Amino acid sequence: MTAFLSLLLAHIIADFYWQPTAWVNDKRRKSFRSRYLYVHVGMVMILSYVFLANWSNPFPALLIGIAHGLIDISKLHFDKKGTAAWFAADQALHLLSIALTA
Repeated sequence: MTAFLSLLLAHIIADFYWQPTAWVNDKRRKSFRSRYLYVHVGMVMILSYVFLANWSNPFPALLIGIAHGLIDISKLHFDKKGTAAWFAADQALHLLSIALTA
């Protein structure tokens, strides 16, 4: 349970507090070509690694970061209008990846 909460906190901070609107807009315009997508994924990885505090095993943080990036790229590809349904699906997939990683 602690790992799940740690990864969830990292996700919430990275997605909702430390991701400026300008990054989101750039990602929508450039998709996987946006440098902010990779900065964001790196932020997810670093926060996950720090909050998990399992210094000898970076694999879960790397896994969650890769999953996060693939989910975001998929959403950018399919959700051209920024709909609530795609937002909900995106967040559900993030939660699933967090649960599986934890």
